[in-house]
Amino acid sequence: CPDLLNHFTYGLPEINHTLIQKGKNIAMPGCYPTSILLPLIPLFKENLIKCENIIIDSKSGYSGAGKKFDLKKISNNGEHNFYNYNTNQHRHICEINQELSKYSNSQVKFSFNPHIMPIFRGMMSTLYCDLRQNITTQDVNMCLKNYYVNSNFVHIVNNEDKADFFKVQNTNNCYIKIFKHYDESKIVVVSLIDNLLKGASGQAVQCMNIMFGYDENLGLDNLKGV
Repeated sequence: CPDLLNHFTYGLPEINHTLIQKGKNIAMPGCYPTSILLPLIPLFKENLIKCENIIIDSKSGYSGAGKKFDLKKISNNGEHNFYNYNTNQHRHICEINQELSKYSNSQVKFSFNPHIMPIFRGMMSTLYCDLRQNITTQDVNMCLKNYYVNSNFVHIVNNEDKADFFKVQNTNNCYIKIFKHYDESKIVVVSLIDNLLKGASGQAVQCMNIMFGYDENLGLDNLKGV
């Protein structure tokens, strides 16, 4: 129904909170795009990173592979498998490009390589970006901390803390951690979500709460990590 597309708001609450409040129809983001857009959009807004040569390396639990997923692909006779699929051809590429392009004056260019891991839930996206001139790792870290300072569900991980699936499984949270690159002109960003909650149903509930004027945390603040 292409005639209805203009009547939908993109349902990424931390980015489009005001639009979601006013919206009547909300299009829920995919799980991969959620993990990718939450760290990148603030950096695009502040023009801290270049919009080309972005490398996105994402890993998901097999619950994100669909209802017809064959478990034999990741577990066979006690051995576990791990593989990439649809490199630079994944259906979410258009969605990622659509949203990043809203915050860039030039063409966005990125590579996207998704993987399936032999665990049920959880998603990690590792983003390799080129910094703008005179921008440092500390600038990137402060940008994200300031942008999400009042966020209920997006958290910036300190250097000494781990960023792993245990932090996000069974929660509606997104955890983001910044790593220095050996090349000071680049940055490494790790973003973690639960693909079934922040990447799917949890985010849908979050949007519904915003639309109807409820506390954004309603039904979500009692979800705890493993």
